[in-house]
Formats: sequence, C-alpha cells, structure tokens
Amino acid sequence: MEENLENKSAFGTAGLVLGIIGVCTSFIPFINNLSFVLGILGVIFAVVCFTKKASKGKAIAALVLGILTMVFTISAQKSLSDSFNELDNGINNELSNISQGTSSDSQLLPAEKTYSFNEKFKFDDLEIKIGSNYSFDTVKNSFSEYNNKRVVKLPVTVKNLSTETHNLNMFFYSIFGSKGTEMDSLGAYFDNDVNFAGKLRSGASYTKYMYFLYDGNGKYTIEFDNYSEKITVELDIKR
Repeated sequence: MEENLENKSAFGTAGLVLGIIGVCTSFIPFINNLSFVLGILGVIFAVVCFTKKASKGKAIAALVLGILTMVFTISAQKSLSDSFNELDNGINNELSNISQGTSSDSQLLPAEKTYSFNEKFKFDDLEIKIGSNYSFDTVKNSFSEYNNKRVVKLPVTVKNLSTETHNLNMFFYSIFGSKGTEMDSLGAYFDNDVNFAGKLRSGASYTKYMYFLYDGNGKYTIEFDNYSEKITVELDIKR
C-alpha cells in the first residue's frame, strides 16, 4: 500500500517539476515551444494524480503551473510575432522607398545628435525619454545563468506620436555596456520590462524599464536603428 501511494505521488511530483521548468522557460523565445509541451504534460500528470487520489497539494500546484506555462508561452510568442511583423514591415517599406528612388536615408537630419538622460527624442513615430533615476536589481531565477547577477533598471518613457496603434520594437535597439560589448536584454525576468509592455494607442504613453547586465561603472550606449533612422543615447551609469 505504501509503495502504491508513493507511485501515485510520483505523478504529482513529475507534474510539479515540469510546471516549474515550463514557467521559468516560457518567456525565452523559441525554447518556449518546448515549454508549452511541458505545461501540457504538467496538467496531464496533475489530472492523473487527482484521479488516483494521491498528493492533492502537488497535483494542484502542478495544474496551476502547467496552465500558467501555457498562458505565458502564448503571450510571449504573440509579442515576439508582433515584433517580427513590425520588423518585416519596416524592411519592406525601406525596400519600397529604395525601389522608387526615395530612400528614407535622404530624409534624415544632416547631423546626428547624441542624446543623454532626460532628453526627449523622436524615433520610429515615438517620443522616447531615458530617465536618470535608474536603479539596480538582481535576477532571481535558479535555472538561469544570470541568477544573482546585478542588472541595471533603466526607466524609459515612450509616447506614441503616430495615428495608429504602435509600440517600441525590441529589435530596433541594442544596448552596449561600459566595455563596449552588446548586453543581453534581461527583461524576461521582470514584469515591467518595456519589451513586454504592449502597444499604445495614438497619443498614449507609459514609463517602463530596460533591464540589462551591469558590467561596471562607465558609459553605456543605446543605439536605436530601424533601417531608416538611427539615434544614439550615451549614459554615464555608476553604482
């Protein structure tokens, strides 16, 4: 009897483990295809555990984590798909301009200005301002290579200047650290990252955050580039 109960509980334990792994990886592009499968398996194991009337607590936890995994995965993939669509539209528009002999490069300002903290600039039909009230945070995810790593929490205010629903495309900017190397975006570990903020109606705005690895005091650079306009922002960041 004791061995049979242990076997029944194994379904709850397996579902719980799969649910935890699924939730932790559901925000990672492409990998979250597997996360969705893990979520489904977690729900199945939870249901089996319920039917066998064993380890009810683990079964409930596995069921909740499995459902959350599927919801988070669908949300992350939709956001990624929207970003790819905007990128594709931008490239197609630029190719169309070039084919008509009206490349938007000719519409750029003659001199490129470098911006800094609290200076508003226009990019991709958006008004953007990088706030000076930055702070620091720490990644808390035991499954991540960045676990316990210190990150910069940089406030960014975005306002939609266009007449259509719009947002800041995550593929239209890159962040470089104090050593001049490109930084990975770590927004998937935080709820208020600008990449997952969603779209804005015309005239609407919000303040969200860019999260990236802190690699020491110095000058950090953000390059905004949508193939037709390029903006550089240089920021002195110190702890």
